[in-house]
This record gives sequence, C-alpha cells and structure tokens, in this order.
Amino acid sequence: MSIHISAQKGEIAKVVLQPGDPLRAKYIAENFLENARLVNQTRGIFYYTGLYKGKEITVGASGMGFPSIGIYSFELFTEYEVETIIRIGTCGAYTTDLKVFDILNVEHAASESTYAKYAWGIEDEILSHQGIFSVLLMKRQKKCRFMQKQRISTAAIFFTEKILLFLLLPRNTTALP
Repeated sequence: MSIHISAQKGEIAKVVLQPGDPLRAKYIAENFLENARLVNQTRGIFYYTGLYKGKEITVGASGMGFPSIGIYSFELFTEYEVETIIRIGTCGAYTTDLKVFDILNVEHAASESTYAKYAWGIEDEILSHQGIFSVLLMKRQKKCRFMQKQRISTAAIFFTEKILLFLLLPRNTTALP
C-alpha cells in the first residue's frame, strides 16, 4: 500500500492502463476485463485488476496534469513493482491530420516538466519510445488508424512557443530550442 493507492501488494498487475479519468477506468474495467475487482478508490481514483484475454491487467486513473500522473506512476513503479504503464485516453493536437479514435505511436516525447529529471534522474529533454508499440484494448478497430512515428509534447500550458518549435524541428533533434 502506498500513500495515494490503497491496493495491497499483489493486487496491481505488472501492466497498468492509465486513463486520466477515474470513470473511464471504471468503464474499461466493466466492459473489457473479466473478473474485474476494485483494488483502489482512494481520493476517488479507481483502480481495477482483472483479465484481458487471459492476461492480468490493471486499469487505473492518473488524474490530470504532471503532478497527478507523476505521483501515481512513481508509486506504481516503486511500491507495486509495475513494469509497464500505458497512458490511454484523450489528448489535444496541433494538427488536423489526427482524427477521433486514432492511436499515436510515439517516437519522441518532449516536456517542459522537470518530473523525469527529479523523479528518475533523466536529463534528456526529448525521450525516445520506451518499448514496442502494442494495442491491448481496441473495441473500435475499424475506426482506428495507426499513426506511425508521431512526436508528442506535454506542457502545463497547452500552447507554448518552445513546444510548438519542437513539433516543427527535424526528427533527429535531440534537445529543445
């Protein structure tokens, strides 16, 4: 048990799907997981663990913003020994090329947050993907398009000059302007 997640050790799977909204986590658990059981509801943040196609999966909300996802992801990795967190849900975009139900295959991510630096000692401003892209849950496959090699940014303020410049730079750029 951690400060913000009341699940007992062993109640959180090694793979966690993490939407921002607690009600989205509940919806996913109720509609996609077999034998889903509620393992956390501290502060109204729901975490459910169940089976998807025979594999144990936990789905739990991250809340909104850097501080919230920072707290939950840190505790999942350090207190519950989670191996993989997959962020699922909605996002804004700077392009009209993306459509509802598109899935982003993230090649590089940039952030103005210092979370990675202070939580994990990561000094890089631009991070490459951390593993093989896969889709665990997809109800509407026919409506989804796979977007290859997308760059993403995350910021506490949606429009910032630094992030907009990053999205326009060549793909081999390794530092923010």
